[in-house]
Amino acid sequence: MKFSIVTPCLNSEKYIEQAINSVLDQEVDAEIQYVVQDGLSTDGTLDILKKYSGRLEWYSENDEFLSHAINLGFNRCSGDIFAWINADDFYEPGAFAAVKKAFKENPDVMWVAGYYRMLDKDDTEFRKLHASYKHFLMRHYSYRLGLIENCFAQPSVFWRREAWEKTGGLDYTSPNRIAFDYEFWLKLGKLGKPAIIKQVCSNFRYYEETISGSQTKALFSGELGYARKEFKQHPLTVSLHYLTWLRNRLLYRGWTL
Repeated sequence: MKFSIVTPCLNSEKYIEQAINSVLDQEVDAEIQYVVQDGLSTDGTLDILKKYSGRLEWYSENDEFLSHAINLGFNRCSGDIFAWINADDFYEPGAFAAVKKAFKENPDVMWVAGYYRMLDKDDTEFRKLHASYKHFLMRHYSYRLGLIENCFAQPSVFWRREAWEKTGGLDYTSPNRIAFDYEFWLKLGKLGKPAIIKQVCSNFRYYEETISGSQTKALFSGELGYARKEFKQHPLTVSLHYLTWLRNRLLYRGWTL
């Protein structure tokens, strides 16, 4: 088995070394290909990447959007298992071993998803109740449930190369493109249910400077836009996503539990 991991980055000197080491330090009986796709950083990011030349592949070039950068990275990948980790997130030790075990025990599944922690910019865990709620949704996942709400934490999702080829990768052209990860989960969901790893596989940072933190309303509106594409097949289910959108608009900014 070979893992292919992509990290998109732009001016990410504060956190990227932690992300890098969380990939390179994984103890797993498998090959790891690690590609960092930089969008022409002007801070110290490239100096950090140069330190790891020979242990990872890195490229610095213009891209059209975050999802486009991720697609560029995966175009350079040759592994069996794909995932991306953003520059300000990081994996837990043992994550890849758990992913390998899940795929081995579930040879027919096309993707797996693990638990996660949410951290602020100072590495303090918060919104534990929110994470527990997401974990509950994951354990009861169905495609219809996925149309109502985004059930997964992006850095804890892994999929087979075959799934990437069947789905055509990430969307970076739609007006809803800020929610590209959710759109990808919907495409994966059409291939079948994921195997769920009931352990924390990643740490997801949420703070003002991130896309999730700075464009929260646009993110939830983008998810609603992608769900609406399935309205003809699932009208009632997609209508329930509108209630999720309303709840998030009202609560998410001030929710600290």
